[in-house]
Amino acid sequence: MNDRIVKLNNYLVALDESRGPQLEIAAHLPLINAQPMEGVDRLPTISLAPEDSNLEKTIKEIFENINFPEEKMHYFLKGYYHAKNNLGYSKEDLRKALEYGYAKGREGDFTSEQEESFYKSLRGPKTPVGFDRIDIKNGVWVGDWIY
Repeated sequence: MNDRIVKLNNYLVALDESRGPQLEIAAHLPLINAQPMEGVDRLPTISLAPEDSNLEKTIKEIFENINFPEEKMHYFLKGYYHAKNNLGYSKEDLRKALEYGYAKGREGDFTSEQEESFYKSLRGPKTPVGFDRIDIKNGVWVGDWIY
């Protein structure tokens, strides 16, 4: 059974459309530190980005290419893990953001067109549009995300 997924402020929700125009939340997935909804089934977690076993090496290479102080890498790693795991940004997005931030700091403010072009260049997270439900086990849906 395919269920439609909608993104609300801090949740992905599967809507029960069987009641016609009166939609009901059938299941949910809390996002960005949101509390689970009481009495509502849960959707399975989403892996937003593939694992990167060479992350520190990659970041060191990026830092070297833009002459960024390596002692700042620890702080950047924390931010990257958050962006990757919670928001779904890729390693390429990370590289672009570092280079953009470094250039902005070196050259001053950019025009709004330059900033818009940068933000559009990021792949960013994909939000699923549906869920192919196979079963429900212990209140957690089993199946596949549809993008």
